[in-house]
Amino acid sequence: MVAATASQGTAASTAGTFSTAGISTAVAFHSHPIVPAPGSTNAPATSDFTVTQYWSGYALTGNPGAFSSANGCWTVPSISAPSSGVAFASQWVGIDGYYLNQDLIQIGTDEEWDGSSFQDVAWYEVIQGPPYLPAVEIGGVSPGDAICASVSRGGSDATLAITDETASQEFSTAQSYEGPGQTAEWILEAPFASGTFGSCGPCPLANYGQTSFDPVSVNGGNPELVAAGGLEMNEGSGVVSIPSDPDSDANGFTVAYGSVQPPPPPAVLSVSPPSGSVVGGQTVTIGGSGFEHGATVSFGSQPASGVQWVSPTQLTAVTPAESVGTVSVTVTNPTGPSSTEPSAYSYAAGGGYTLDGFGGVHPFGDSPSVTTTGYWPGWTIARSIQMNPCDTSGQISGWVMDGFGGLHPFAASGTPMPAVPYTTGYWPGWTIANDFVAFCITVGGVPHAAGCVLDGFGGLHPWADSSSVIGDVSCTGTGYWPGWDIATKIAVVPGQDYGYVMDGFGGLHPFNGAPPVSPSGYWPGWEIAADVVATTDGGYTVDGFGGIHPFGSAPAISPSGYWPGWDIARAITSAWTGTTGGVFVLDGFGGIHPAGGAAYFDASGYWPGWSIAIDAVGAP
Repeated sequence: MVAATASQGTAASTAGTFSTAGISTAVAFHSHPIVPAPGSTNAPATSDFTVTQYWSGYALTGNPGAFSSANGCWTVPSISAPSSGVAFASQWVGIDGYYLNQDLIQIGTDEEWDGSSFQDVAWYEVIQGPPYLPAVEIGGVSPGDAICASVSRGGSDATLAITDETASQEFSTAQSYEGPGQTAEWILEAPFASGTFGSCGPCPLANYGQTSFDPVSVNGGNPELVAAGGLEMNEGSGVVSIPSDPDSDANGFTVAYGSVQPPPPPAVLSVSPPSGSVVGGQTVTIGGSGFEHGATVSFGSQPASGVQWVSPTQLTAVTPAESVGTVSVTVTNPTGPSSTEPSAYSYAAGGGYTLDGFGGVHPFGDSPSVTTTGYWPGWTIARSIQMNPCDTSGQISGWVMDGFGGLHPFAASGTPMPAVPYTTGYWPGWTIANDFVAFCITVGGVPHAAGCVLDGFGGLHPWADSSSVIGDVSCTGTGYWPGWDIATKIAVVPGQDYGYVMDGFGGLHPFNGAPPVSPSGYWPGWEIAADVVATTDGGYTVDGFGGIHPFGSAPAISPSGYWPGWDIARAITSAWTGTTGGVFVLDGFGGIHPAGGAAYFDASGYWPGWSIAIDAVGAP
C-alpha cells in the first residue's frame, strides 16, 4: 500500500478515523477496468453471467450520466494463505470501468497475503485512464468487520465514503472525477499489486470463502439486480469466483471462491413491530426469504437472543438493549451469507404504566417497577392512574384512584412515596368516582401536586397533597348531569390546570377555563366513547372499538389497533416526550397499541381473553 497524498484528495472524517497503526506500506496495489477472460476459457460456469479475467459480482450499464451514486455493504472476508506465492482479494463499490470504459472511481477493502504475512485495509482509487496509480490507503480493517461504502458524484465533483460499522470508523474524501457515469458495480476483484515479492497483474485470487454484498443501491434506490448483470472471474485456468443470483428483493447477492455458484443471501423484507424500548426484550417477527435453520439476528452491532426459525421466510427474535435511534437488522445464515436491512428498527425511550382492575400497576417501555399502596386482589375497584406532575427529573411516582374516589400513591425505587392526598371527593361504598387528573400548582413558592376527581354525574372535586392548599385548587366544570352516571373521563392539558370532561357519548366539556372544542367523534345516545387525552394543540378521544378522533388542532392519526364491533379499547394516553410523540391505546387485555409516531412497547401486564386492564398513563 502507498500513503495518500494531497493531490489525491482531502479526507474529511466525521465520526472518527481509520487507524493506520501497524499497516505496512510495502505492498502497492491498484484496480483495473474490466478485461474479458482469455478466449480459450471464456465459457461461463453459469450461462447468465459474463466471464471476466479479474472481476466477479454485479454491474449495471446505462447511457452516459446514468449513474450518480452507488452504495454497498459487505463483510470483510478472511483469506487463507496459498501453499506458495502471494494472494489478494478486494471488495469494492464503484462507478464506471466496465465495457471498455477506462475511467473508474471506487472504494472498498483489500485482503493481502504477500508470501509472509496477512494485511487487511480499506482503500479508494480514482482512475481516469492510464497510467494506473496505486490505490490510496485509508486504514486497517479486520476479517468479520461490517463495511458500508459509497461513491457519489455531481458534475466533476465526487465523494467517496466508507464506514467500518464494527470498529466505529468512518472516512470520506472529495475528489475530482470526469468519468462518464455509465456503469455501476459491486465487485470482488483480483487486483494488480507490487512489492518485495515482485509484481502481479492480476494477482492470484486469495481463497476468501464467500461474502455477501447486501444491501446495495444505485442513485438512492433499489438496483433491481438481474442474473444477466452477473460477472464471474476466470484467471485462465477456470472459474475462481462466482456470484449467486440476486436475492429476492434484488438488492443483494453472495459471491464465493471457486466455480460452484452459492445460494443468494437471505433477504430481510420486514421487521414487525418496527420499534421498541431501549431496554430490549421485545419479540419481533422478521419476514424475508432464504432464512436457514440456525440463522442469527443482529440489531445494529448487538446480537438478538431467542432466535427461532419459523420458515424460510420468517424468523422471530428478542431484541437486545440499545440506545435511542434507528438501527439496521442483519440476518446471517449458518452457511455464511447475511442480509442487512438499513434503518429497519427504531429504539425509543420512555414508556408508562397500565392499571389492572385490582390496582396492580405494570410498567411498559423503560419505566421501572413501582411499589403500590393500594391493591385489592379479586375486587375490580381500581379506576384510574396518573403520574405525579411535580416529580423532578429521574423521579417516578403517582396515584391510583379507586371507585370510591380514594387516591393511593405509588413510587419507584429511589423516589419518595407521595403523600396520601387530601380529597374533597370520596364516597365509601359508592362506586361513583370515574376518573381524576393531576397538575402541579405553586403556593408560596412551593410546588404541590393537586387535581380534580370526576364523579359520574360530572361533578369535579379538588384534591391536593396537603389540606393547607386545597383552597388553592380550582375544579370548575361546564357539564353536570345529577343522577345520571354519564361523565366518564377527564383529561388535563399538559403543563396546565385546565382541560376537558368527556361524557359517554363523546361530548367534551371544558373545565377551569379550557377553550371550547367540537369533538370529531360524537355518538348521541350511544355510550361508546372510552377515553380522552388532551394535548397542547387539542387532543384525542378513543371509542370502544379503538377508533381515534382528534379535536382542536390535533392532527388526525391512524390507530394500530382497531376492532370494529368489539368494545375492547379502554384508554388513550400521550406518549412521553422521550419517544417520538403520539399516543398509546390500551385494550382490555392489557395490550399497548401506538399511534401517531409512538413506539411499540410490550406490556408487562397482559391477560389475553381477560378484560381486566382498566387504564394507562405515559411516563418518562
